[in-house]
Amino acid sequence: MPETVRVYPNPNEGSFTFEFQTDNEGTGELQIINVMGQSIYNANVAAANGLVQHQINLGDNFKKGLYVVRYTFNGEQYDRKLILK
Repeated sequence: MPETVRVYPNPNEGSFTFEFQTDNEGTGELQIINVMGQSIYNANVAAANGLVQHQINLGDNFKKGLYVVRYTFNGEQYDRKLILK
């Protein structure tokens, strides 16, 4: 099974779910990156039974706009766009 990455709902107001499906076990690094390339959120999250499901609540601390959700797992990098409204 190829890896599958989802961020939902998207767009959102700072509360969303990151989901990653894989055939592998392990821990990866989850980051949210702003348009300046700065990491504004970091978490180490593990795949259990081939699934990562991580709830994120950024609150009102971040500006509306475009961000990148990046998950680095087993040497591979997976990026998804995120829109805060």
